Amino acid sequence: MSKTGEFIGALAANFIVAGIVAKLQGAGAAAVSFTIGLALLAVYFLFFRKKNETASSQPIHIENKPNISPNISPNVSPTFSQTFNPTIKVEFPTATAPAPAALPESRPKLTFDKWDTIAETLDLWQSGFRITNHGEVAIDVRIKRFEVAPGQFATSGTLTAISARSKAFIPVWLEQYADVPHSREKWDLLSAMKSAFDAGREAEEHVVTITIRYKDFDENQYESAAALRYVKSRNELVFDSTRQTSLLRKEQELIRQENVVFGYMKGVKRSIRNHLRNDVAIATDLTQEEAGGALERLFHKRLILRSTLDAPGGFVYWLDAD
Repeated sequence: MSKTGEFIGALAANFIVAGIVAKLQGAGAAAVSFTIGLALLAVYFLFFRKKNETASSQPIHIENKPNISPNISPNVSPTFSQTFNPTIKVEFPTATAPAPAALPESRPKLTFDKWDTIAETLDLWQSGFRITNHGEVAIDVRIKRFEVAPGQFATSGTLTAISARSKAFIPVWLEQYADVPHSREKWDLLSAMKSAFDAGREAEEHVVTITIRYKDFDENQYESAAALRYVKSRNELVFDSTRQTSLLRKEQELIRQENVVFGYMKGVKRSIRNHLRNDVAIATDLTQEEAGGALERLFHKRLILRSTLDAPGGFVYWLDAD
């Protein structure tokens, strides 16, 4: 109901009441007041009451349309494969070795030229290796001790420095004659290599690896290595090409190999307890030498255990029980 309709209805009631009261006082005033009241009441019923009933009789419709637009497709077309081919990937926990540092461009670069003999007099001479430095100054240069034949080793002294882009000679002698300074056999590496070749007749050549170690002024250490071969047909010693490595890179590679081996042993601990070098090499894709070296280093670091006796196939290694 509107406020106007309510007002007219109330006003009509007032006139009707006033007409009744006026009746008591006089017929003329009462008739006028009563007639006005009835007219206003008729207006109320004819216009406002009918309008309100029409409005209220209409059904109430509440529109509730949430603002939601889901992107749902009713078309579901599942595809099932009748072939089940699972791929199981077993990853062993390994520690990640740091990335090798790049070799500096400005560095000493030593290569082996040949084995040679230099003589001061007819009765005084030395034999050793001639070396070329293709880079910057190399300091503290020495040949690492190497095995010529089983139980027979050779070594060298230390050169203080080799100038940049220059050649040098470093004496090399057999250790068994170290206390005999003027012995001809002390410097006769060629004869020692020939004897080792003759002792192993199944091989066409006798080969040993020669390594020279040195550093630069920044204390970076390097190694250059090459194979030294005894060639029977010419009765001479010949070097293969030289390869240079940084000792930092070499150390990082050894750590990587240890992580691979240790991770493998931990990964198969529940199914395989005892490990031989050859089996570990095959499982980790390392050479037998790399796997054996990694196992030994892990043993000396007390990370794994090792049998006291050398069993067939080598030592047996295993992890300590948790």
